[in-house]
Amino acid sequence: MTKLKLKHFIIITFFALLGTLLLLFLLNKNKRSKQEFSSPFMLANTKWADTTLKYLPVNEKIAQLIFFDAGKISNNEIGKIISELNQIMPGGIIYNTDSLNDFVKYQNNLQKISKINLFTSVKTETGVPQFKDFTVFPNLKSLLSIKEDAVIKNYIKQLASLNKLLNISFSFLPHINKLENDTLFRKKYSEIICLFNNELKQKNIISCMNQTNFLKFDSINYTFNKSYVDTGMLALLAENKKSIGNVNSLPNNFKERFKFGGFSLTDTRDKDFEEDSLQSLLHSGTELFISRNPKELIEKISNLINDVKFSEEELNEIVRKILIAKTWTGVENNRRIEPISIKKFINKKQNISSLHTVYKNSISLIKNKNNILPFTNLHKSAFIIVNIGRSDKSKFKEVFGTFCNFKSIDIKHNEEIDLTKLKKNANVIFVAYNTLINSVLYKYNLEAANFKSSILVNFGRSENLNFANKFDAIVHLNGNTEIEQKYAADALFGGTEIIGQLKNNVNDTLQFGKSINTKKIRLAKVLPEDEGLNSEILKTIDSIAKDGIRRGAFPGCQVVVLKGGNAVYDKSFGYHTYSKQRKVRHNDLYDLASITKIAATTTAAMRMYDKGRLGLNLNLGKYFRDTKIDYSNIKADTIINIDTLLFSEVKDFKKLLRQQDTIHINDSMFIAYDTLIVTASPKNNIFKVKIKDLLLHKSGISPTLPILPYILYKKNYYDSLEIIKHRFYEKLKNDTLNNDSSVEFNVKDGLKKIYDKYFTHVYTKDSSETKIADGFYLQNRYFDTLWRDTKRLRVYSRKIYQYSDINMILLQQAIDSINHRSLNSYMRRNFYLPMGLKTMCYKPTKYFSRYNIVPTENDKYWREQLLRGNVHDPSAAILGRVSGNAGLFSNAYDLSILGQMWLNGGTYGGRRYISEKTIKKFTGFQEDSHRGLGFDKPTRKSIIGKGASIESYGHTGFTGTCIWVDPVNDIVFVFLSNRVHPSAKNWRINTLKIRQKIHTVVYDAMK
Repeated sequence: MTKLKLKHFIIITFFALLGTLLLLFLLNKNKRSKQEFSSPFMLANTKWADTTLKYLPVNEKIAQLIFFDAGKISNNEIGKIISELNQIMPGGIIYNTDSLNDFVKYQNNLQKISKINLFTSVKTETGVPQFKDFTVFPNLKSLLSIKEDAVIKNYIKQLASLNKLLNISFSFLPHINKLENDTLFRKKYSEIICLFNNELKQKNIISCMNQTNFLKFDSINYTFNKSYVDTGMLALLAENKKSIGNVNSLPNNFKERFKFGGFSLTDTRDKDFEEDSLQSLLHSGTELFISRNPKELIEKISNLINDVKFSEEELNEIVRKILIAKTWTGVENNRRIEPISIKKFINKKQNISSLHTVYKNSISLIKNKNNILPFTNLHKSAFIIVNIGRSDKSKFKEVFGTFCNFKSIDIKHNEEIDLTKLKKNANVIFVAYNTLINSVLYKYNLEAANFKSSILVNFGRSENLNFANKFDAIVHLNGNTEIEQKYAADALFGGTEIIGQLKNNVNDTLQFGKSINTKKIRLAKVLPEDEGLNSEILKTIDSIAKDGIRRGAFPGCQVVVLKGGNAVYDKSFGYHTYSKQRKVRHNDLYDLASITKIAATTTAAMRMYDKGRLGLNLNLGKYFRDTKIDYSNIKADTIINIDTLLFSEVKDFKKLLRQQDTIHINDSMFIAYDTLIVTASPKNNIFKVKIKDLLLHKSGISPTLPILPYILYKKNYYDSLEIIKHRFYEKLKNDTLNNDSSVEFNVKDGLKKIYDKYFTHVYTKDSSETKIADGFYLQNRYFDTLWRDTKRLRVYSRKIYQYSDINMILLQQAIDSINHRSLNSYMRRNFYLPMGLKTMCYKPTKYFSRYNIVPTENDKYWREQLLRGNVHDPSAAILGRVSGNAGLFSNAYDLSILGQMWLNGGTYGGRRYISEKTIKKFTGFQEDSHRGLGFDKPTRKSIIGKGASIESYGHTGFTGTCIWVDPVNDIVFVFLSNRVHPSAKNWRINTLKIRQKIHTVVYDAMK
C-alpha cells in the first residue's frame, strides 16, 4: 500500500470510528443521561436489588413503577385494599387515615402482602402526617410565619424523625400556588424546603417536590433552584399532563442542567393517558406514576413493551433504580413500627416544647392601633369574648380567664342572638375560625367604633384579614389547635411576646412578612423544658407533697414555680380538711400569715420610700399625730443574759464585743453577758425607733402586741376562780346550798360577764364594729385602750435582733397614718387590682365564697370556731383582720406574680410599681444584719432549699407557707398549706422539712 493510500485509509477509518461513537452516543443518550447523574440512594448495596430484579416477572416489574393512591382507608376497607394490593404488587402506596393507631396497624400489615415491600407515603398537602388521635403538628407552610431560624431548624429535625418512626419512605412536600408568587415568600419557603430535604435525606427518606416550587430557570435563579437538588431533593413531581415527568418540558432540561439523579414522577390520577402519551413520558424520563387505577396503567405499559415501543432493558434500568432506593430507605428490611416508640417520641418533653415554640413563634400581629395590645390596666377594663362559628374555643377562654374576668357570647351560623351585652365601654374580642367574619359584622352592625376597643383573634382563615379596617387590632394564627388557642390568649395579655409574621400575601397592603412585635409583660404557663428544667425531676414535687399529706403534715397544699418569667409548675394537692370533702383547687385561697409582712407592709413601704413619703432613718413618731404616752405605773426592768463561751467557738470577736461585755476566765474560756434595760420614757419609747429598725426587727420593742387581756380572759378568770376556791374551800365544802351544778352555773355566768366586757356576738354600729371572727366583735372603746397600751410598750436600750410581729404592725399603722387610708385599701388600689391579682386580699369573705377559702385552726379556746376566711393570727384578728404582720389571703399563683414583680425589678404587666434601685436595697443583706429590709435572707436556719443562691429573699408564714425569690437563677418558689388545721400544735411540716425538700427539687431540675 502506498503512503497516500495508507494516509487515506487512516483518515477514513478515523472518521468511521468517530461516526460510530457519535451514533452510539445518540442512540444511548437517554441511558447515559440516567447513569451520569447519581443520587444518594444509588450508593446503597445493590445485591438485593439485582437478585430481586432477576426473578421478577415483567408485570411485577411494571407494577414497581406505580404509586397506588388508596385514598382514605378505614377499618372496613382495609381487607379490600389488601386484596387489591396482592393482585397488583405496586411499588408504593399513598393513603391516609384519621387514626394514628390505625395507621400503625396498616403500615405493619401492608408491608406483609408483597414479596417486594412498598414505598409508603401519607396523603397530605402539608408535608406533615395529621391524625385526630395524635398531636397536631404545624405544617411546613406555617413555618413561614416564624422569623427565628433556630426554631425552624429544630422543628424540621423533629418532623423528619417522626416520618422515620412512622416508616414513611416517600414524602410529598406541599406546592406553591399562584397566589404565593412573591419573591421574598419563595425565598423563605425554599430555605425551609431545603432544610427539610436535607433532614429527610439524613433519615434515608425520599423527598418529592412539585414543579411549581421552582422559580424561572434564568441566570438569576439558577443557584437558588439548584439548592433544592443539592440539599437532598430526590424526586420531582410535574405540574400537569403535558409536563408530568417529562424532563424536556422543564426549561433548559432540568436533569441535565442540575445534574439531578433522583426520580421523575407523573400524576395520572385525574388524567386519561393513551399509550402514545405514556411512551413519550417514559422516554422523556418518567420513572414513577401516581395512579388510582393501577391495573389499567400496568396493562398499557405492558402493551408498549409487547409492541417494542418501550424495551424491557429500559424497564429493568428503572426498576433496578427503584429497588436500590428501597434498600436505601430501609423498606426492604420490613421494619415493624412499635407504637410505644412513637408514643415515647410524642411525649418526650423536649419534642413537646419544640412544638409549642413553633406555635408560639408563628403568631402574628397584623394591626395594633394605639398599641392596645398587650392589654394593660386590667382592673379598669371590661372584656367580652364573641366566638363566631361552631368551633370550640374552650382552651382560649380558659387561659383568657387566668388573666381577667370576662363575659362570653357564641354566635353560630344563621343564628339570631341578642347582643345587648356588648357594652360600649368594653373590650370586645372577636374569635373566628374557618368563618368569614364580615357577614357577621354586617348582620349585627358590629363596628369597632361601637366599643372601647375591638380585637379580632383570627384562627386560620386569612381572608378575614381583608376586613382589618373593622378592628383596632388583629391577632392571626395559622390553625385552631388547643396549643394555638392557649398562646393566642397569652399573647393578648403579654404572657408571651408576639414575634411572628404574615405567612402569605393577603392583599396589596397585607403582604408576606408583615409583622408588629409585642413584648412579654406577664406570666404564662409553659412546659418546664421551655425554661431549661427537667419535668421528670419536677414531678418529684408531687410525691413529696403527697407524702406530706399522707403523714399528716397538712391536709392539702399549692405549689407554684416560676422560671424565666413563666410558670413551669403549678399544682394543687389534697383537700381543705382531713375529712376530704373538698379538693384543693387552683383558685382556692390560703391564709398567708407572716408572708403579709412582705406581700403587703414591706411592698407598701418600698413604694412610699420611692416617692419620698417614708424615710428609713426617720423615727416612727414622725408619722403619728398622737405620740403622747401615759408613763404612770411604768417601771424599768433589767434583764441580764449570761453565756459561757470557748475562744475557739467565736468567729467574730469584734461583732461580739460590740453587742456584749465579757469577763476572762482562763486561756480557753470567758463569760459574755449582756445587760438589757427595758423601759418606756421620753428618751426611749416606740416613737424614737427608726423605720429601718422596724424592717430589720432590731427595734428593741417588746415583741407582743398588748392583747393578752383580750385573748386570755378565760385563763385569767379560771386562775382567779382557783384562788377563790382554794381560799374558801372549807366554806364551799360545808355549804349544802351550793352543790356542784350551782358552782358550775356561777362559773359560766361569771365567764359570760367577762366576755361581755370585751366582746359582743353581733355587729353594732358605733359600738362593736371590729369583727374578729364570725359572731365575734370587739367593742370599739377598747381601741383607745389598745393604742394607749401599745404606746407604752417597753423598748430595749440596746438594739438587738428579735423577730416579732409588733414591728410590722407599727409600720403598717405609720403607713396608714401617712396615706389616710388602710393598708388594705392602699395595696388593692396600687398593687393587687392593677397587677391582676384576683385572689390576693384582706377579709376574703367579702369577695369570695367560704368554699374557696381553705380553713386554718379549729380555735377551741378563744374564738371557739373553725377559722375559715378569718385570719388565724390573734393580733391581726383583734386589729380588725387587717394588719401589717398578718391577715392577707391569696392563692399560690397570685403570690408568685407579686414575687415576679420584685424579681423584675419592680415592673409587671407593662407598668412600674417600684424602682429597681429600691427593690435591690430592700432585698439585699443589710449592714450588721442577716436580713433584708422586711425580707428574710438565706441562713443556716432558714426554711429554704439547697441550691438557692445567697441573693435569694422571701418569707415564711406560721400557717405553713413560704415564698422565695432567687434573682441569680431567675426563680420564684411559692408553697402554701394549712398545716395549723385543725391544731396549730402540728409541726410535722418542719420536722419532715417538706418546704425545703420541694424547693430543692426545683434546683435539681435545673441540672
